[in-house]
Amino acid sequence: RVIYPAVFAKDKREILVTGEAYLDVTPDSSRPFIVKTNAFNVKVLGTQFNVCVYGDEPKASVVLVEGRVEVENDKHVKEVLAPNQMIELGNKGVSIKEVDVFEYICWKDNLMQVNDRKVGDVLNKLARYYGRTIVFDKEIAEIPLSGKLDLQGDIRSVLDVIEESISVKSECDSSGDFYLSLK
Repeated sequence: RVIYPAVFAKDKREILVTGEAYLDVTPDSSRPFIVKTNAFNVKVLGTQFNVCVYGDEPKASVVLVEGRVEVENDKHVKEVLAPNQMIELGNKGVSIKEVDVFEYICWKDNLMQVNDRKVGDVLNKLARYYGRTIVFDKEIAEIPLSGKLDLQGDIRSVLDVIEESISVKSECDSSGDFYLSLK
C-alpha cells in the first residue's frame, strides 16, 4: 500500500509505504523524496531501490539498485547505502550487506529468484504475492531451494515447479487454500 498526496509539497516529496514497493525516483535537489514506513524513513535524491516492510514480518529492508539513499531508523540512526547494498532492520538491530539486487527486485517483472533459500520463506512470499494461503509443516519449511520461478502464470503452475524440485505434493481445498506435504 502506498499513500501519497494529490500534489507534493513545494519543499519535499513524501509517501507512506506498507508492504513492498520498487521506486525509481527522479532527482530534484530542491525537493527531496522521502519514503516513510513504520520501521524507518528513506531520504532519496534520485535513485532506484526496493522497500520491503510488512507488519507481520520481523525484518524490514531497503535494497539500493543505483544512486544513494539515507535510511533513518526509529532511533534516529542514519545509514547511507551504496548501490548493491541492503539494509535490514529488525528486533536484533541493523545490518548492511552486499547483495545481488536482482533477487530483491525481480518480483516487479513477475519473477522470483532464490539462492539457497528455505522453502518456507519462498512459500510465504508466494502466498503474499498471489494473495493465497499456503500451509506446510516445519520439515518442508527448512528444505533449501535455489532457482528462478516464473510468476506470470497462476499459483498452481508455480507450485508444480516446486513439487518437482523438492519432492513435495500440494493439494488445493474448496476455499482455495494450498496444503503441502512430503511425497
